[in-house]
Amino acid sequence: MEVLRVRKISLGSKHVLMASAHYNIGLVHYKNGPYAKARSALMEALRIRREMLGDAHPHLASTLHLLGVLLTTMGELDDAMRCLLGALRIRRRVFDKKEKENVPTTTSTNNNTTTTMPDVIVNDASSTDSKENTESNPLVLNTKLAIGIVHRKR
Repeated sequence: MEVLRVRKISLGSKHVLMASAHYNIGLVHYKNGPYAKARSALMEALRIRREMLGDAHPHLASTLHLLGVLLTTMGELDDAMRCLLGALRIRRRVFDKKEKENVPTTTSTNNNTTTTMPDVIVNDASSTDSKENTESNPLVLNTKLAIGIVHRKR
């Protein structure tokens, strides 16, 4: 904890690296106990990340996911579900956006010069493919699995 204290002095309490430190401490306590310390550390990471990164950042989703898994383990299923659904909402938004940004390209070589041009999208099937790719993303699947565990425990 001395490292955390020094980091807080040098960076300030609202720095994203402080959030990462709290997240890592929460992860260690989640794995080794006590859970109350894990919850406290993750709540602090969540507070800092939400304030510094906004409500749609992937790091916020990771924190919500781990907090949801912890709360499931602790038997706090309603709070766990809220965290996991928040994580899923963010992850779907993030990965769907990334899929849409990954525009297919074609490279052609002509007179020793290479040109990369976006492929023309002929139909709107790409939006369906994008949703399928988002839903099959490992982080999205992992969060959906955790939500299923909460449903079974209820």
